[in-house]
Amino acid sequence: MFKLKATRGLLVTAALSLALVASGCASGTTSEPATGGDAVANPEIAQLVKEAKAEGPVSLYAVIDERMVQKLQEAFTKKYGVELSYTRATAAEIAQRFSAEAEAGAPVADVILNLDDGFIGDSLANGTLTPLEDAKIPGYPNALAKNAVMDGAAVVQLAQLAIAYNTDHVDGVKGWQDLLRPELKDKVVIGTPDNGIYNALFYSLSKEYGQDYLKGLGGQIGRVYSSGSQIIEALGSGEAHAVAGTLAAAIDIAKQQGAPVEAVVPDPTLLAPTVLAINSKAPHSAGARLLAYYLTTEEGLKVLNDGPGLVAPTSNDVLDSGWIYAPALNAEAAKHSAEVRQDLGIK
Repeated sequence: MFKLKATRGLLVTAALSLALVASGCASGTTSEPATGGDAVANPEIAQLVKEAKAEGPVSLYAVIDERMVQKLQEAFTKKYGVELSYTRATAAEIAQRFSAEAEAGAPVADVILNLDDGFIGDSLANGTLTPLEDAKIPGYPNALAKNAVMDGAAVVQLAQLAIAYNTDHVDGVKGWQDLLRPELKDKVVIGTPDNGIYNALFYSLSKEYGQDYLKGLGGQIGRVYSSGSQIIEALGSGEAHAVAGTLAAAIDIAKQQGAPVEAVVPDPTLLAPTVLAINSKAPHSAGARLLAYYLTTEEGLKVLNDGPGLVAPTSNDVLDSGWIYAPALNAEAAKHSAEVRQDLGIK
């Protein structure tokens, strides 16, 4: 079964490390100076770069924030001289597209960065993904923490779900209990529990604080939205004063564009892992291995997690710091989705 190798049940409540890249690397790291272009000192990596260049651009399907993909594209190409093309889409869209291409025998993506609510495990089981431990990735798992290494795949990014608020209307929100303040009645918005991540968040909150908390939160909700963009727009306009659960990176974009918004990562919170996997029929196999290598090194992980609310899984403590959105939690939360909706007062 595809799962994180170590989480203490569904709810884990150790203190959250906010460092974007935690200290400490796993043994077995392949030494390679960041010299860029063709100047790679390690012979094994140099040969892999040569083969990747001969194959052509590496293709990546990614669920991560657009800015992170662009940073990765620039850094990877600058370092190795190998072009990287990408398709950025939702987790469901990536799963559907990858599966359709595999069934048609027309693979496009070499590497996938996606959430896992069962898709990664199913794809490993049916052979459309190659287990990373069998992919001959130099030095694997390199800088990844032991607990980030999965059966066939690996977590390379953790996105923290944040509380966000409009600074023109709200002062000093710090944690989940603050969303129950009287002045926020009918001014809190949420994403629909039909979305697996939000359902997992609300279920985890009910387990942590009790059903009374969830019912109290339901009494504060003014509107339920089906998309993150709608939530950000409502928050920036002042229609909503606070959001219970959103990505800090999205709030940061709105803030940079002048919206009066702020995000805070509460403790504990839901951690959405981005999982690295390789297509078993990768059209550019050397490029796939090179990109997977880079994404598991300290340098690559820093590039991938250089943003608000993003944490590199280079420390086991990070992986034990919140509620991990993984197939086990997703399945358990799904069993209680009707209860969650009822407690929140959503029909």
